[in-house]
Amino acid sequence: MRLTDSNVIKQGERELFDNILAELDWSVVDEVIKEKHGLQVEEDVEFKAGDLVVAEGKVAYKLDFEVRLNLSILIDRDGNYLSLETATSRKDQTGQTEDVSSPPVSQEMQAAS
Repeated sequence: MRLTDSNVIKQGERELFDNILAELDWSVVDEVIKEKHGLQVEEDVEFKAGDLVVAEGKVAYKLDFEVRLNLSILIDRDGNYLSLETATSRKDQTGQTEDVSSPPVSQEMQAAS
């Protein structure tokens, strides 16, 4: 037994998420991603889906995005992992993250030049 037109509900949900996205503070989103994950988000962010969920006993809105990320993986000549770098951070084999302003240059590479 249907009580209302499902298209009305779907349209209302689309409008709700459009309004939330229009007011989203991207500088805060960028800050959270950088703090939590050490990543720099590029401009190419695409909204994929939204959903109403329950979080900590309250209604919340889940926003799914596809995010473009610049990533470099550094390996040695033996194929061993050395580090993973984004535009703002580097993770080494131990999982330690450090801020970087430019990619690292190994001592071997410095000696070779």
